[in-house]
Amino acid sequence: MRELRRHGVRTSGIVVGQVHVKSDASSNGDGHWAPVVAFTDMRGQQVEFKPRVTGTGLGLPTGQPVPVVYLPDKPKSACVDTQRQMVASVRFWLTVRVFEA
Repeated sequence: MRELRRHGVRTSGIVVGQVHVKSDASSNGDGHWAPVVAFTDMRGQQVEFKPRVTGTGLGLPTGQPVPVVYLPDKPKSACVDTQRQMVASVRFWLTVRVFEA
């Protein structure tokens, strides 16, 4: 995240669709829908990605324009560049580290 904030290229993308993500074994649900975001990188290549953190309250409707940040040499590293998405990503990685310890 820090590297994205410091060295990331900011551009705009658009939510081009939704994919169904199955819940893990610890969840009682059937899963949820996650947005697929597309943008054009500095080289003119179309890149699609699914945000790393998805779920309730983080949905993005199809057709919605969204700010995107990515590393120039790793366009697949892209993230939706909103405070809500970034805070959710940080919380996710902090939780993962706590459970790994």
